[in-house]
Amino acid sequence: MNYYVENSLVEIRDFKQRELVDTIQFDRRITTLAVDPRRRNILVCTNGHDQSKMYLLETNQFKVIDKYSLRANARICRFSPDGRTLTIGHQEGQISLWDTTNWNEVHWMVEHRSMMIDSVDFSKDGRTLASTCRNGSIHLWHVETGTGFGHLRRHLSDEYIGLTFMANGTSLVAARRNGKSPLIEYQTTDLQKNAGQKDGPAPKKRNPSDERP
Repeated sequence: MNYYVENSLVEIRDFKQRELVDTIQFDRRITTLAVDPRRRNILVCTNGHDQSKMYLLETNQFKVIDKYSLRANARICRFSPDGRTLTIGHQEGQISLWDTTNWNEVHWMVEHRSMMIDSVDFSKDGRTLASTCRNGSIHLWHVETGTGFGHLRRHLSDEYIGLTFMANGTSLVAARRNGKSPLIEYQTTDLQKNAGQKDGPAPKKRNPSDERP
């Protein structure tokens, strides 16, 4: 199944059959959507002037089974590889972590200092979370404790629009909106060594045609 979002509407389409399966209408603008890797649930976040909400849907019937209020407007969300943890990057710079076994918020991180979160990604083992924001910084977090342990600040012009861990788990690739090299590879050890510094080491340039391991 493929999911398409337009304002407050979600369309579910069968890609193979090329047909519309269902539509779901919400009363607020949808800002982000994520699908549980186990294909059990769909997570939809909406923002409004008074409150931001998170909706949990079944993948079998495409019906809302629960909803939760969020502390701040959601910008982006992603499940961990095992589906047991959900992270939400918020528009005011916070990051929340949720336990999907009981849908409780377990951690609330605020190290990005009111800068909008642009991207988040889990390591393949689900133990580390990486995040980027509008001030050109990248943070590493321990998922179990919610504490930061790595930080790299480049330049305000380094607006990252995407971030992903490599399969080896020791490096991650960030996509920049500006700059001569759109993809930059960082070693996680460099982020740990330079935690708290204004600028880190020079990044390794990555060819966009390189295949992901």
